[in-house]
Amino acid sequence: MDFEDTPAEQEFRGQARRFLSTHARRREPTVSAPSQSTLEEARAWQAAKAAAGFGAITLPPEWGGRGLGPAFQVVYDQEELHYEVPRGRWFMVGMGVCIPTMIRYARKE
Repeated sequence: MDFEDTPAEQEFRGQARRFLSTHARRREPTVSAPSQSTLEEARAWQAAKAAAGFGAITLPPEWGGRGLGPAFQVVYDQEELHYEVPRGRWFMVGMGVCIPTMIRYARKE
C-alpha cells in the first residue's frame, strides 16, 4: 500500500498547514492523552474549521463539505495532531454517523 501523498493531497496538506498555523497553537508531541476542552471551545473550533472548509472534508458540497475522499480527511487529521486544538467527542458522532446517514436517506427520494 502506498502511503505517499498524491499531488492533490500534497496541495491539500499545504492548505491545512496554512490554516492550522494561522488559527491554532502548535503543540509539543506527548504520550499522555490530550486534555478535554470545554464544549464552547470545541464549538468555536468546529465553526472556524467549517468556515475555512476543513469541518466536513468528505461530505458532498451540497451538504457543506468539500466532497473529497477519505485520504484528504486523514491528511488533515495528521496535520491537526501537531496543534493544540479542542479535541472533544461532541462532534464525532454527528459528523461520522448522523450526517452520513441523513445524506444516504435524503438521496433515496
